[in-house]
Amino acid sequence: MKKCKQFIKKWYPFLIVIGMVVGPIVYHIVAVQVEIHNLVYGQELKDQLDSYFTQKDEHAFTPEGTIQSYAINKKTVERTPMGGVEFSVSVNGDESVQVSFIVTRIMPSREVWLGLVVESLEFKKLLEGNQ
Repeated sequence: MKKCKQFIKKWYPFLIVIGMVVGPIVYHIVAVQVEIHNLVYGQELKDQLDSYFTQKDEHAFTPEGTIQSYAINKKTVERTPMGGVEFSVSVNGDESVQVSFIVTRIMPSREVWLGLVVESLEFKKLLEGNQ
């Protein structure tokens, strides 16, 4: 017991300094991950994606539409160097029918903006088959 108290007394200042240095770094990493999650899975982006797909197919999400559903691929969500978030979406549950997006929040309004959109060849063929 005495050795434990001596160890703590000796290393206590060092542990405090380590905590003060590492703590903010870990906090920043976690805060960025939470912001990315809130952006990608938030209602505002869902509304943007719904309007994007209904622009591409006016009958999207209805029985007569070509686009029935979409799902964000969790493995593709990553932060871009310029601060946006890149992810891809599978259309109709088919992994080969993909649309990739880069989204960001416009400051100071914090409005979600769909920046770059890349459609796979299979997605374009799916839309052409509808027309």
